[in-house]
Amino acid sequence: MKDAKGHGSDAHQTGVNKVGKPLLQKVLDTIRNNPEGFSVTLEGDQPKSGYMVALPGHSEILNAGDLHSERGPSIINGYVAAHAGALMQPGAHIGGWHDPDSGKVYLDVSHNIPGRFQAIQAGITRNQKAIYDVKRGKDIKTGGTGE
Repeated sequence: MKDAKGHGSDAHQTGVNKVGKPLLQKVLDTIRNNPEGFSVTLEGDQPKSGYMVALPGHSEILNAGDLHSERGPSIINGYVAAHAGALMQPGAHIGGWHDPDSGKVYLDVSHNIPGRFQAIQAGITRNQKAIYDVKRGKDIKTGGTGE
């Protein structure tokens, strides 16, 4: 049953129940075990195909060492709390990639878009430098500035 704002029992199947609670160990393990980059849902699932496209306005930059320190879980939980609305959208993932030149990790909310053409168009619209082809493990440049 839903209330006047559309909230109801089916909301808990979309990840709502994960926001505000400590993340599952599976999510944290995925992040720690993929130091070059990761995409993971709040339930701990990783995409096996499709294209990852970041959602503007949800990026945070931190030192790679901080994410992989004992503070890492609280950093990720804080990120999830700050970006809960975006992370509750269908297809949303916590995404991150490590820039070895700067030693920084870029966290973002990303969507897994199944079709190449649609993903490239979304990347262009979202002003992304590149999108990520999950199956091939490669970036596809989209010409944006990333801002």
